[in-house]
Amino acid sequence: RGGIDRDISSAEAARTRSDHFTDPSRKREGVGGSTAPSKTKRSSSRSSGSIRRRRLEFVHLTKTGGSAIARAALSVGVRWGACHFYDEDICDTPFASSDTPRNTTVKGKDGGESPWHLPPWVFEGLAKYFKGNPYEGADLFIVTRNPYSRVISEYYCPWVGNRSDDSEVLNHWVKEKLRKVNPKMLHRKLEGLRDGAGGDGSFILATKHLMPQVEYIFESDGKTRAVPEENTLHFENLAVEFPKLMAKYSMDGRVRLLAKKVNVGKNKTLTHRDLYPATVKLINDFFRRDFEEFGYTMVDSFDEEGGTPYSFESNGV
Repeated sequence: RGGIDRDISSAEAARTRSDHFTDPSRKREGVGGSTAPSKTKRSSSRSSGSIRRRRLEFVHLTKTGGSAIARAALSVGVRWGACHFYDEDICDTPFASSDTPRNTTVKGKDGGESPWHLPPWVFEGLAKYFKGNPYEGADLFIVTRNPYSRVISEYYCPWVGNRSDDSEVLNHWVKEKLRKVNPKMLHRKLEGLRDGAGGDGSFILATKHLMPQVEYIFESDGKTRAVPEENTLHFENLAVEFPKLMAKYSMDGRVRLLAKKVNVGKNKTLTHRDLYPATVKLINDFFRRDFEEFGYTMVDSFDEEGGTPYSFESNGV
């Protein structure tokens, strides 16, 4: 489900495996992957008057352009997201357990498929089922997105969405998914998954789609940041913010976003304007913290006729 194609050869994968995992000089500073879990804190340190940054790791939130970022990184031998877990020859798999087949649940637990879509704090409790934790000892970055457009994108997702261009179907689909759980209940289920209690296999928990974005930004207490504010990018401004982040980690000459979009639903005709007021309210209630934390504007409806068009961009909060 990572949508990763064979962008580099097996030989290149073998070379990058050696570069970023077996060379002791790169264990703490490599830009992709990880070695044994590090106990150092997620912060920068000063050495000889300059900032010495830790390796950078990507937290892949669904429907925020993450597959395109993972593919761009893979094309230059940097392993982020799915490439930590795939057992295909395009990627070495330092964190894939030898007895865990590709894209399956974690030892039968209700983490569902695609473990790279789990919040980092949840994965900390599941790392024992793999060969390590890709987030351990790294600076994390993530891409957030306006909840309204993200919901539409989830609806058209080729993996878990719907292909109908009927607005009635769209609104029914959104209501059905968001009414299954609420954010507090979902957080408790994630805690249970982390602690080994599993879950009930519900749609959102199993696939990580439609998960509130704050679950990925903060630790389990919902207050302590796992992803630094300066490493929190916005989908709506990704073309500007992503290169700046790469430059910050001296990766701007390597990882560049590709022009081609990845894992995008085809023939999309429905937009946020097709969301009924009742559906908009449900989205507002479910993703309220996402709106507040990332500076996206909430509305009661999208009756824009004769008025100012809705802006999906963050207001910078």
